[in-house]
Amino acid sequence: MNQRRILPAAIAICLLTASCKPRSGNAEAPQNVKQTLSGRYVNQTFLDEMSDSLGFTPRYYCLQMHFVDSHRVFIDRGFEGDTLDYTREGDSFKLVNASSLGNMTFTIGEQGRLILNDSAFNGTRRLSTFTRLEDGVDMGKTWNRMVNERMASGEYELFEKGKATGRKVSLGADGSVSGLSDYVAYELCHTGDCLQTTVPYSHILFLTKADGKRETFAYETEKDRTGLKIYAVGDPIPGTKGERKVLGMTYELKRR
Repeated sequence: MNQRRILPAAIAICLLTASCKPRSGNAEAPQNVKQTLSGRYVNQTFLDEMSDSLGFTPRYYCLQMHFVDSHRVFIDRGFEGDTLDYTREGDSFKLVNASSLGNMTFTIGEQGRLILNDSAFNGTRRLSTFTRLEDGVDMGKTWNRMVNERMASGEYELFEKGKATGRKVSLGADGSVSGLSDYVAYELCHTGDCLQTTVPYSHILFLTKADGKRETFAYETEKDRTGLKIYAVGDPIPGTKGERKVLGMTYELKRR
């Protein structure tokens, strides 16, 4: 065999192999770039578990996640938020210092859904699933609309003392109201201090008049989604932090 041919070939193979190796300190960079996330995700588990009765709100770590860039995500809890670092570890991702319990992991499941391992934080056995919103949507309006659709929006008939009145009431998914006294808008409380408005804790509904005056009510929905009951609340209880009692039913609405 001709050694003159072997030597150049061996040198070429060696050079080719060396050029294909990742540079020291940058070996993980290509993989991380390909696996970074983008866009906004909403807590679908929270929406699915919102209660149909008074006094319950699903436990949750956050309501929304907005991936800012290749290593940071904004965590929206409804009443406050934080921007956290995240990294990729194998087939999962890690939220760095997610809570007092330390880091928290998540994975990407079927149909691009994000599965957050928040069971220890929530004290439950289930994990929370997040669905991705389309790019360019208004996060606040979209989330409020989802909550309204889950809990209250629709076409109703007003009942008085258990009897139909023939009066039509509309609660729009956009928060608009028509046919209910002189109210023009509504807002459902689902996070924050308003959850502690009443004793015992209740779902809270704010109704707003055309002059901007906003009034507080408690509410519950029928389990079969056929009706909505709205209750008055009393004045703050002396000696408390402003908690109020749930009083009698003010409006009874049945879906048309």
